[in-house]
Amino acid sequence: MIQMHVWQRNARQYEPKELEGKDCWAGLDLSTTSDVKALVLAFPIDKEIRLLPFFFVPRENMPARQKKNPLANYPEWAARGHLIATEGNVIDYANIRKFINDLAERYNIRKIAVDRRNATQLTTQLDGDGLNLEPFVQGYKSMSAPTKELLKRITAGQLIHPDIPFLNWMAGN
Repeated sequence: MIQMHVWQRNARQYEPKELEGKDCWAGLDLSTTSDVKALVLAFPIDKEIRLLPFFFVPRENMPARQKKNPLANYPEWAARGHLIATEGNVIDYANIRKFINDLAERYNIRKIAVDRRNATQLTTQLDGDGLNLEPFVQGYKSMSAPTKELLKRITAGQLIHPDIPFLNWMAGN
């Protein structure tokens, strides 16, 4: 479990422009077409890892999400640019593909770990676009060691994040 006071200690403001051209590794979780999608770029800089997160949520689903969990202020977070609200009630993966390819022009994405669930078509397309993808199956066996490493880096102050309310909320869950 992430201790939120430790998580908040690692918050720093930095501009995405500062990271342009730098090597990074990414994680992509596509979930279902109506759920939150997450793409996080991780930039190793000196002894730190700086995160650049992106979240996609269908705009039409935000009121129901807000009602289900009043602490998750989806409309405000989208208005402030912390979420990318896509049109409709499902997310068009073509938009995510374009978004990732646009990011690849700005950042040196070395590899993208992708949860294989719900991702076959998009991973095939991104692979065809020349991106390096690695399938990742979410489960206890595959996530235990990486989770321990994540918690270690958070505790050591090595995992730096831009203090985005949605990311903070997700980290607290």
